[in-house]
Amino acid sequence: MRRRELVVAAIGAVLGGCLERRDPSGPRNPPTGDTPPDADAEDTTQPPGLRIVDRDFSERDDGTLRIDATIGNMAADRRTGTLVVTAATPEEEATETREVSVDPGAEIDVTVTFDFPYEAFINGGSLSVNVEP
Repeated sequence: MRRRELVVAAIGAVLGGCLERRDPSGPRNPPTGDTPPDADAEDTTQPPGLRIVDRDFSERDDGTLRIDATIGNMAADRRTGTLVVTAATPEEEATETREVSVDPGAEIDVTVTFDFPYEAFINGGSLSVNVEP
């Protein structure tokens, strides 16, 4: 008899923690069907449709830096914007801009050159290529 009471007590102790009511786990603020606050915010870093498809850098014949960028238009109509290329060496930084206009579904190639040495650029330099509205 004592063995049965002991077994029932042991099972009750083991299962007692599993059977007690717990608060549900999950996010404190579950998602709602509403539109997120930033869903309608416009991307101001690039005009809608214009995207940098590819970019590359190389050394010109005179030893200075050359940047080649391909800009594509993913929109259904012609888009215009400003290509902004910023290149830097450990000693200096320069920014060049080009106005671009791209037909729907098309890509254009743009070349930008800088007067500082290519060697200085590849030894600790940086590059930023963007399209702005």
